[in-house]
Amino acid sequence: MAGLYPHIKHAHWLFIMLSVILFNIKFWWVYRHPTQSTLPVALRFLPPSNDTMLLFTGMMMMTIAKWPLFGAGAWLGLKLLFVVIYIMLGILCLRSQPRTKKFYIFYVLAMITVSSVAWMAHCKLSFSCHFFANWV
Repeated sequence: MAGLYPHIKHAHWLFIMLSVILFNIKFWWVYRHPTQSTLPVALRFLPPSNDTMLLFTGMMMMTIAKWPLFGAGAWLGLKLLFVVIYIMLGILCLRSQPRTKKFYIFYVLAMITVSSVAWMAHCKLSFSCHFFANWV
């Protein structure tokens, strides 16, 4: 099972990128079409499917690597808490009236939160870590 870890990790990264891209597409769709009340079918069903695969691959990596959720360093538990905050901010953003302060503030906060999640995943809460170091 440990031999599958690199493949699962790369799939997890792909699902992360797709999740952020789909959120941004939804944001810009709502921004460009403020009077339209419904999203296209693909933007309603693709993000939950992608996020399910994201959760599944994350749980597989936790199982293979034997990471405790709130174990040494607690970076994983804090990261998952920030993921929940990111989801809530995304929901608040997309449910806000388009082109209002709330709409923009929730979007910016969601992007800051997802950037924090990426930093936590890469650096494991080490402040001496350089974010883009060793990304190969």
